[in-house]
Parts: sequence; structure tokens; C-alpha cells
Amino acid sequence: MRFRAVSAVLAVFAVPAVAADRRDPFTSYVVAGDTPTCVEARGVLCVELDSLRLVGVVTGVPSPWALFEDTSGRSSVLKVGDVVGRHRITALRRGQVVLRQQLGSHAEVIVGL
Repeated sequence: MRFRAVSAVLAVFAVPAVAADRRDPFTSYVVAGDTPTCVEARGVLCVELDSLRLVGVVTGVPSPWALFEDTSGRSSVLKVGDVVGRHRITALRRGQVVLRQQLGSHAEVIVGL
């Protein structure tokens, strides 16, 4: 039985901590004083509450909803948990929508017909 001598070569590669085309997940890119940008999606309305008018509220159904209209006439159907500007809808009552401010004081706002 013959044995061959095998020499092992250990290759060491330098791997950068973060690739050039990817951001570092441990670095904060938020600058003090920056305001977060809003991205409209289902359940998120990127307008200030003052620019909306409550048109109607449907209650007494398994999934109640409210109809808002902005100054340009665009309508939006919103439900509990949806976001309007810096507020989140916490309750829908007959003729009223209850919202809670998400940033700062977390004050409760009630919008009525």
C-alpha cells in the first residue's frame, strides 16, 4: 500500500465587513432634525389631519370604516389601525373617529361629522 504526501494550502481571503453596494445595518443614517418621510400605502394616508374632512362612518358591521375626503376631493376609506399623517385611528364610533398622535404627546384627537 502506497501513501501519497498531500500538501494542504490554506487560503485566507480578506472579506470586507460591508460590501460597497450595501449599507451597514449597524450605522444610523438618521440625522437629528430630519422628519421621516411618509410613503402612501394601503392603510397609510400621507396628509395632515387638518386637510381632511370626515364624510361618514360605518359602524355596526364586523369591520367598521370611515370615509375621509381631502381638499382636492380625493376620498379615502380608513379602518382602525390605519395611519393618517402622524395619527393612528384607534376607534370608530357613530359619527366619530378617534385618533392617537404617534409622535410626541400621544394626545387623543376626536374627529366628528
